Amino acid sequence: MKARDRGKKNPQILRKNKRRSISRQTIVAPEYRRLRWLMGTITILGITAVVIFYPLPSLIRWQSSFLMRCFFIVLLCGAFCLYRILRGPSAPDRIVAIDILGILIVGFCAILGIPTGRTWYIDIGIAWALQSFIGTIALAKYIEGRNFDE
Repeated sequence: MKARDRGKKNPQILRKNKRRSISRQTIVAPEYRRLRWLMGTITILGITAVVIFYPLPSLIRWQSSFLMRCFFIVLLCGAFCLYRILRGPSAPDRIVAIDILGILIVGFCAILGIPTGRTWYIDIGIAWALQSFIGTIALAKYIEGRNFDE
């Protein structure tokens, strides 16, 4: 190998590595995928129903109707984000929906912290915001095809 070719990557090796990485992906049968999505949807709807119909004792008496409206608006927006994650026409649309869902979870923690008076909801929201930011950057780099250290 000549000195000028040492820094260049061989295109044949790159093609082989790309084929190898594609062949390692696990392929799931469509009926199992539908079953997983169905089970996830049932779980999310069940948790939402429990939160709405059997709230925490401190949430039964809302401090204001404004907080209650905010809570249900955040839940509705979360449902729209989950729809976009499931039916997004492209991967960037799904990434944006996941990022918005993270923002909604931070808002949910803030709204939950006001009537309960517990400050650890805010701590959870801050940690979630940092995690969501790092996850969004990682997904964007993955979609772009770059390494994490670039």
